Amino acid sequence: MADPRAFDQKNKEDFDQYTELLAQALLDIAADDSLKATVAELSRITGMHRNTIRQRVWPLGRLDIIKENRRIEVLRKKVSNRKPIDPLVLLTEKLEAARIEVLHWFTEAKIADD
Repeated sequence: MADPRAFDQKNKEDFDQYTELLAQALLDIAADDSLKATVAELSRITGMHRNTIRQRVWPLGRLDIIKENRRIEVLRKKVSNRKPIDPLVLLTEKLEAARIEVLHWFTEAKIADD
């Protein structure tokens, strides 16, 4: 009869091997935007079944973090691509808007007095 500890040792080795595969695949997905941050993509890269991956909570959390980081990066790029507004132009536009507002209310007050 086989030693039951040998079976436990084999399970531990498999678990550690799959953990390493998952960790490396997650690093690859995080580094390459062309790879989708999904369980299906993780399954394709590692060769592990999606349900096996879902039984471990940490890869799903890491995928969520990768997705969030990608969303933040897209927003950051949108903001950084905008041209900076010249403060002098901005202040001139605000001054002109205030002048028009004052002129409008001055005219309204004149009409109300008549």
